[in-house]
Amino acid sequence: MEELICREGTVHSVIFQNAENGYTVLRLLTEEGEVVTVVGCIPCVAPGEHLTVTGTWEVHPQHGEQLKAQELERTLPEEEEDIFAYLSSGICKGVGPTTARRIVDRFGLETLDILEAEPERLQTIKGITAKKAMEIGELFRQHMGLRRLMEFLSRYQLPPVLAIRLRQQYGDGAIRVVERNPYLLSDDVCGVDFSVTDTMALSMGFAEDCTERLEAALTFELTYNENNGHVFLPKDKLLAATCQLLGCG
Repeated sequence: MEELICREGTVHSVIFQNAENGYTVLRLLTEEGEVVTVVGCIPCVAPGEHLTVTGTWEVHPQHGEQLKAQELERTLPEEEEDIFAYLSSGICKGVGPTTARRIVDRFGLETLDILEAEPERLQTIKGITAKKAMEIGELFRQHMGLRRLMEFLSRYQLPPVLAIRLRQQYGDGAIRVVERNPYLLSDDVCGVDFSVTDTMALSMGFAEDCTERLEAALTFELTYNENNGHVFLPKDKLLAATCQLLGCG
C-alpha cells in the first residue's frame, strides 16, 4: 500500500482545469515555501484558496513528480492578497485584476461576504454600475453554491465531480434537491450505489419506512435487473429482492 502524503498551503496557480469533470492541475505553495504540483478532481479551485491535500506521489514522464489528491480540505482565502488573487482569477466573469483590486481595496477582508450578501454595495466603486454589481453578485453566488454542494457531498465521502453532474441536472437549487431526497443520487445521472445513499439518508434523519427510501429501493432493483438483460420481474421476486436490500427480510 502506497504511503499517503499530506501537504498544506495556498493555491499559487491553476495550470489546467476541465470544467466538465473537475480534473485539475495546480501549483500549491506550502507554508515552508515548497511548490508542489497537485493533480486530481478539484472543481472551482482558484489561486488564493487554502488547501490541505492528502494523496500519493506519482511521476509524470513529462511534468515530473506530482501529488495525486485522494482527500481534500479547502477553505476560502482569508488574507487580502489571497482574496485579490482569488477574485481576479476568473471565478466571476467580467472581474479582472483591475476591478478585483478596486473591490478588495474598498472592502478588504469583507470582500467575499459582500459579494455574496450585499453586491449592491459594489456600485460605490468607480466603473461598476448597479446592473454590473448585481451580475457580479449573482455569478459569485453561483460559484459559492457549487462549492457548498461539494462540501456537503464530501461529508459522505462522495466525489466532488458529482457536484458538477447535480448542478447540470438541477441547477442552482441542487443542494436543496439532494437534502429533500438524497436517494436521487442513485439515479442514472449520478449512479451512486443504493447502499451509499441509504446510509446517507438514514444519517440525515430519513425514516426506514419513508416513501423516498421504498421507491428508491424498488427502482434500484428494477434497474439492476434491467442492466442484466431482464425485461420483466415478477412482483413476488421484486418485493423479495427489495426487502433483502432494505434488510427487512
